[in-house]
Amino acid sequence: MQAGRGKQMKTREKIFQAIIDFMLEHNYPPSTRDIMELTGIKSTSTVNWHLYVLQKDGRIDQKMSQPRTITIPGIRYIDERGQE
Repeated sequence: MQAGRGKQMKTREKIFQAIIDFMLEHNYPPSTRDIMELTGIKSTSTVNWHLYVLQKDGRIDQKMSQPRTITIPGIRYIDERGQE
C-alpha cells in the first residue's frame, strides 16, 4: 500500500511542478489537457483528482468547473502588459 501512495505523491509533485513551469512560461494557468501533455498522464479524471488533492492540501487554488483558474497561493505572475 505504501508503494502506491508514494507513486501518487510523486505524480502529484510532478503535476504541481508542471503547473508552476507552465505559468512561468506562458503567464497563464494550464488546462487539464495541458497538464496531461506535460506529465504524460492519459486521463483527465486522474489529473482532476490530483488537482483536487493539491487544492485540499492548500498547494493550489482553483474554481473546479472553470478552465485555467489554477493559482498558487503566494505566487503572483504578471503578463506581458504588466498586469497581474
